[in-house]
Amino acid sequence: MRSLNGNLLVPAAGAVIIAAFSLLLYLDMKGGRGSSRTEEIGTMIYKRQTAQRKYAEQVVWDDLAQSVPVYNYDTIRTADMSEAVIKLKDGTEIALNENSMVLLAMSKDDASVEFMRGSIAANRDNTDRKLNITAGGAVVSLGEGAMNLARGRGEGLDLTLNRGSALVRSGESEKEVATDQRIVVAGDVRVFDLTIRLAAPGPNEYFFTPAGKAPVDFSWEPALRKGQAWLETAADPSFAILTGALAVSGKTAALALPEGIFYWRVRTADRTTGRTEASENRRLVVLKSEPLVPISPSDGAVIRYTLSAPIILFRWSENDAGGVSTLSVYRDAKMAEMVKSATLAGSTIAVDDLAEGTYFWRVERTITAGGKRNTETAVPRRLVVEKSDTPVAPELVYPADGAAVNRLALERESAVFTWKKNTRHPLTRVEIAGDRAFTKIILSGEARGNSLRPATALAPGSYFWRTAGIIDEKTATPPSAVREFRVVETGDIALASPADGAIVAPEAPAENTSVDFAWRRSGIEGRYRLQVARDASFASLYRDRVADGTGATLDDIEPGDYVWRVLLLDDDGNELMRSAPRTLGIRRALPAPRVLSPADGNVVDMSDSDALNFRWRPVKDATLYRIGLYHVKNGIHHNILTKETRDTTIAMTELEKLDVGDFYWTLQALEVRDGRTAARKSPEVHSRFSITLGGAAQKPEIKSPRRIYVE
Repeated sequence: MRSLNGNLLVPAAGAVIIAAFSLLLYLDMKGGRGSSRTEEIGTMIYKRQTAQRKYAEQVVWDDLAQSVPVYNYDTIRTADMSEAVIKLKDGTEIALNENSMVLLAMSKDDASVEFMRGSIAANRDNTDRKLNITAGGAVVSLGEGAMNLARGRGEGLDLTLNRGSALVRSGESEKEVATDQRIVVAGDVRVFDLTIRLAAPGPNEYFFTPAGKAPVDFSWEPALRKGQAWLETAADPSFAILTGALAVSGKTAALALPEGIFYWRVRTADRTTGRTEASENRRLVVLKSEPLVPISPSDGAVIRYTLSAPIILFRWSENDAGGVSTLSVYRDAKMAEMVKSATLAGSTIAVDDLAEGTYFWRVERTITAGGKRNTETAVPRRLVVEKSDTPVAPELVYPADGAAVNRLALERESAVFTWKKNTRHPLTRVEIAGDRAFTKIILSGEARGNSLRPATALAPGSYFWRTAGIIDEKTATPPSAVREFRVVETGDIALASPADGAIVAPEAPAENTSVDFAWRRSGIEGRYRLQVARDASFASLYRDRVADGTGATLDDIEPGDYVWRVLLLDDDGNELMRSAPRTLGIRRALPAPRVLSPADGNVVDMSDSDALNFRWRPVKDATLYRIGLYHVKNGIHHNILTKETRDTTIAMTELEKLDVGDFYWTLQALEVRDGRTAARKSPEVHSRFSITLGGAAQKPEIKSPRRIYVE
């Protein structure tokens, strides 16, 4: 006897498979990233431009909004001209500058950060736990204090401690670093004392201004008694191209700086000896705080409803600097009796629980960055909510007034028009017109629910829409309020990184390199396709990758010139929209420069010299060379010279910095684009030498007669 009917076997097996995978999907969605990785450890308290997060054991990068939680083992990265500030639950603030990446990990005892690239700042108070920052082979342990760290791909670690104390371990070497000291870890650990100590602005400090420029007061210690001092500002931390150099006296100065990111330092020169010194480099940010303006409802607006409270859309002006907004609704004009309060990162919120009455509302926006808070308060507005027996049209929800709708989304029924459904209206009529008076109606449709996906082709331009509730065949409500929306052609696939025209080079000796591509999510559902080609027509694709998220990493890209773009695809693989193309150059790493003098192992006699000369062979395509000179005393490497030049020789005339003993100097070649951006860097070469005063002892010459008589 057959125990199973053959006709039922395949459907039964299919049902079991579907049920099993449905259960696994449910458990995965319910469990998120697993119990060991779902712990919330902090919050993104500030974000400018593009910041992205990648969960542990995942490859998809997601855009991060302000005020969202961050979780254990999250990897966070920022793009060009972007930054983010994360506040951990133990009070630690970690600020990521542009093009930086970290991995966060918290245990019961300590907080850990794997610092992969870029530059970050850490600030922590009132905590017994240690913060361990790992970069390459080095580990920095910080208790209470504040410090700045910088690191490139595969490069050493550069640390400046502004407050507190820290312990740096690299291999078998371990160094304690104190306030106003700098440590460079590149194989060995080098400690430098900062004789010029910067006081204000503090590290990574932010300034807010509604005007074009912000006044910034600078101060440092000690005041220069003789010689000359300069307050220097630059757009990059290497100070290759200065944006300002102000001759100063004393220990204070003031500048008016425009919106942007700046690096600043104080450099001094002794007129008598010619000796020059420089402070640490500090970063500051000037943010333009746009005026906070309420948009809707208008002042004195009257909103009517019949049965249930209406949906009221509150909207106010946005700010490129981000921030957190708080909407407060009051019963009285003195703002004493609060009815409702909501805090959000955006600039739009819908409220559906305001009963009949008169209200007063206002918005506050707070931007918190670098330990500073900037709060703006908009002018309050009056709002009246009235109940009426006359049928009221459905309340419009989306698109908001002035919103942009993609043309392809309209054609493919991806653009959704929504409203608040009234139970007394079995049907809702939606009308789209080319004019506000609705004399040129383009589309009219009916829906039983509270949404409609119109399938219509509209040319780019401005349009208007409204609704009316249909009660029966002969009765309908008056039309709703009219909203304007714009149909746009290109959509909103905005490319984040690499920047247009960027040059990427691997770390020597690798020939090929990997590139992280990132873009912002569009307003239409679908999958993304990253295309990389060698020609602008994209006729022959070099790489073609489909991604669900907003980023992808392509490995082993050969040197050459490329063009890349991102497409949005529907479920059938059809193209919905595409981004504008960007160019990208992949270059081989610059070769290491060859040192001529002082060569490794040389002994340099400085007794009759008025300058210490450094020479090297030119490197093809290099436009800048960076050298550093260090005096080795008692195992500590003291930096006495850091300089950049476009020549292949430097003469050091500050002989007061030199002494008899052991020295070594570093040399690195760079290809600098646009006068400020280092497109390629060579490996850093080291050469050790020693300095003596006085030449080698001459053999004594004994003069005597040719014949010597001995008695």
